[in-house]
Amino acid sequence: MEAVKKGKTAHFRGTALRATAGPGDRGEFRSGGVGMADVIFVALTIAIFVVLGLVVRAVERR
Repeated sequence: MEAVKKGKTAHFRGTALRATAGPGDRGEFRSGGVGMADVIFVALTIAIFVVLGLVVRAVERR
């Protein structure tokens, strides 16, 4: 994957990643740790997949 630099932004396959991040930025360059919103997001994502798995299992039994 080849990066094309335009100013302070590196573009990879149509997405843009900033070269520098400020203190309020979220993303892979963040150094603030894990916040409550991150924990809630992961918990809800896991819950959705568990519910979908149960639905698939129930449909397969019919």
